[in-house]
Amino acid sequence: MPIFQKIKNLYGKLSNIDNKIYNGVVRQNYHNLYLTSQEIGTTDESYPEGQLIISLTSYGNKLQLLYLTIESLLHQTIKPNKIILWLDQTAYNTYESIPIALHRQEARGLEIRLCEDIKSYTKLVPALINFPNAVIISVDDDIIYPIDFVERLYRAYKKDSSKIYFYRGHYILFNEDGSPRPYLEWVVRGAKGCDIYNFPTGVSGIIYPPHCYHEDMTNKNLFLKLCPHADDVWFKVMTMLKGTLCEHIPTPHFDSLFIPLDIDETSSLQNINVINGGNDRQIKAVFDYYHIKK
Repeated sequence: MPIFQKIKNLYGKLSNIDNKIYNGVVRQNYHNLYLTSQEIGTTDESYPEGQLIISLTSYGNKLQLLYLTIESLLHQTIKPNKIILWLDQTAYNTYESIPIALHRQEARGLEIRLCEDIKSYTKLVPALINFPNAVIISVDDDIIYPIDFVERLYRAYKKDSSKIYFYRGHYILFNEDGSPRPYLEWVVRGAKGCDIYNFPTGVSGIIYPPHCYHEDMTNKNLFLKLCPHADDVWFKVMTMLKGTLCEHIPTPHFDSLFIPLDIDETSSLQNINVINGGNDRQIKAVFDYYHIKK
């Protein structure tokens, strides 16, 4: 092996170790905040645009470390009116079935609500149904979010409240016949600027204006039939049918700001959708159903 390649490989290993140490320090910091902080993470202040709500769901092993995600959301520079955790009403219908750490955070602004389990759609759809006029930020349950996460989304939204804003995403590409190209090609292209074909991904958070989506957005029977494991695909198609533009918020040093909790779920959507090609099958099903071509 050439010496340059050896140096490059060594640098990659050292960089990976450095990232793990940094991520561990951040996680420990939020664990300490959980133990000591009495800060209230929500506000009763009225926003001109309506209620500002953070919505998420969780399940399985992820629930044990979710308090770190919640802690990061309780320490934002701009406070939401609500932080709602939607949980499966059959799996978490007793006090003891929910980690005590999350119950402790209820005193500081977290709301735990039980609802029907609609898989990954639970992070957004119940909020849309219960708060149709609210500005909703959807987040994932395995990320520690930066302290200005809400503020940057909200400030962008205030400039033009007709758009969806997001931190990370892809770009929908089409074949010459107007059919969608493979999902992995969207990933390589990446999202940029403001465009109807920007494809937000939920992991890093998305802010949705009220009524920015097609009327089928909350149609449980339809999305579980056409797109059961790809909520990002369904949400994108619903907003695209409404004509809502999606604007990317550039974020230098993204990976050092959005810290993964590294929870292994063998049946994760990543395995189902990306590795096994599930996204392409579900994209085709939804695009065909709504006759979407470029």
